Amino acid sequence: MIAKTPVEILDPEVAALAAKYDVYEVHKALAARDVANAYPLAKYPEYLPSTEHGSNPGYHGEFDHIEPGTRADPAMPNLKGLPGYTEDCIRYITPRLGSIIKGVQLSKLTAAGLDELALLATQRGVLAFHDQDLKDQGIEKFKEFGNHFGPLHRHPTQSLVMAPRTRRLRSVTSHERKEAHSLTECRYVQWHTDQCHEPQPPAVSMLVALEVPATGGGDTLFCSATRAYDTLSPAMQKFVCTLWSENSSKLISDSSAKIGGPVRRAPVPIAHPVVRVHPTTGQRSLFHNPHFSTDRIHNLKEQENIAIGNFLRNHIENSQDFQCRVRWAEGAVVVYDQRVVFHSATHDYEPGDRRHLLRIT
Repeated sequence: MIAKTPVEILDPEVAALAAKYDVYEVHKALAARDVANAYPLAKYPEYLPSTEHGSNPGYHGEFDHIEPGTRADPAMPNLKGLPGYTEDCIRYITPRLGSIIKGVQLSKLTAAGLDELALLATQRGVLAFHDQDLKDQGIEKFKEFGNHFGPLHRHPTQSLVMAPRTRRLRSVTSHERKEAHSLTECRYVQWHTDQCHEPQPPAVSMLVALEVPATGGGDTLFCSATRAYDTLSPAMQKFVCTLWSENSSKLISDSSAKIGGPVRRAPVPIAHPVVRVHPTTGQRSLFHNPHFSTDRIHNLKEQENIAIGNFLRNHIENSQDFQCRVRWAEGAVVVYDQRVVFHSATHDYEPGDRRHLLRIT
């Protein structure tokens, strides 16, 4: 049986928009179709996204933060003391990036164990835990889990969980966005770290798989920001350590407005160093997000800004020797430290399949 292309399953109105390659209009039409037809079929409707606009999303500005990894025992006795833990339950995805961990339940971790989890996420970049019961523990458990790592972030433009009092948990349902991009673009890989336009961007974050495509696909790609820095020449390392870049939510705000989505606060430009230092390990990592937030690098002429920006983007995108791929299964939980990795979604699953994740940041 030959699978239908995205255009073949669309109604005439959406197909006509797709022919114009207008991603924003296609996105709006697909989202409306999904709200009417697909959302009632979700396995976890209480975690479906709300497009309520609202206003001030509890903007934190700068705040005092104690890095949980600095409190952790490097021997990790609490994490290793979980029922089912053995040395064989951890498998590296690549030598320097990513670990798959089976046989333990994150929901059983104590506060000290969560500190150790933060440290391990910093050391390995990304941790994939399979067969977790966290998705059935309820919203308050999610919030308790996330709050351990710092104040929960409320996204200024994208979908938040519908349920009351949960406006700091993001519902990630990307099927209509995936179809819109597949109809209007040749590919969709956008390496980034989340919310780099905040004064204090996210640190340890979690993704919980509630529903995954039945036919596979929808993996998340990760790239080591520390290796991206380490592999530069000493001369280039010295140079990029002097650079600061302008970051703003204007791009995502404009995109959200074009599809009728929320813009919960006006974009605020923030300057960040192109190289940041991790508070737990002291490791340096590249911090450059051209797809989402980085407008320009300070103190460079236009041609210099383009050349250096393109070099950094290509270095991150094309360095497969320090990238890894996490394959989703229902119930899987991925914990990653956004200060040491970039990530990107992949939109390769079949039209009509659902990919529903919950992000805690």
